[in-house]
Amino acid sequence: YDFNVGSVQSKTFPPEGIFVCAIGSLPLFSTADLPPAILSSSTGWLSFERPIAEDHVELIRPDTMDLDQRVEVVDARTGCHLGHYFGSDGFCINA
Repeated sequence: YDFNVGSVQSKTFPPEGIFVCAIGSLPLFSTADLPPAILSSSTGWLSFERPIAEDHVELIRPDTMDLDQRVEVVDARTGCHLGHYFGSDGFCINA
């Protein structure tokens, strides 16, 4: 989906379906995996509980990592930046 972040911030739910990488065509995230509160705390980004398949995304961890530091999420096929993983806050994905 090409989903307007502004409408996420105004708490309008995204259409049901699958988010697919525009470059690599892998199915990445499903709206079925959005938790009841779809917004990550204060960011306005969609916050998924899990990817459709773990091998469709890669987590790029910094060499040194603080407990609250974000982890980059990229498409496993192309390496395209998708968003960040925040542990208990889930996968905050640019839509």
